[in-house]
Amino acid sequence: RFQAAVTGLGDDKEGARIGAAILLRTFLRSGYEEFYTQTFDLAVANLQLRKARPDTSEPLDILRQALITVFKESFPRARDNKVKEEKRPFHPQSLNAGGIQLDSAYLRGADLKQAWMPHASLRNVDLSEANLSEANLGKADLSQATLNDAILSWADLREAHLSGANLKRADLH
Repeated sequence: RFQAAVTGLGDDKEGARIGAAILLRTFLRSGYEEFYTQTFDLAVANLQLRKARPDTSEPLDILRQALITVFKESFPRARDNKVKEEKRPFHPQSLNAGGIQLDSAYLRGADLKQAWMPHASLRNVDLSEANLSEANLGKADLSQATLNDAILSWADLREAHLSGANLKRADLH
């Protein structure tokens, strides 16, 4: 079934790609721990394929929405599973989401603690109440992002673009 999802993501028909993205969420259930990292990697790779236009945020389509949901749900599972399996501190680069395109995504309350997302495109994204502590968002584009009540403690925001971002009550220590 996992191979069918992988194959489906490369299908010519949009409906097949959407179905495959939705099927990936199956592999985020308990008992499928060995697929958490692969599911994360597939979602990220497909969300990196889209190159954002520099002048405007990317519109959301059904496929991107499904892949963003897989990304949001797979990251904390893959991170926590790596710590459990490897019995050592988590190395954020091991789940590399650098350059990911998440424009206009709804990521309210997402657990992205220690996410490795340099150069990410997060324009007009809703990250309210999200945990981005210790995340690498260096050179990320967070213009027009909503970060109300977000936790950004110890996050790397070097050269991040925050024009028009709403940081009301965000934890920036």
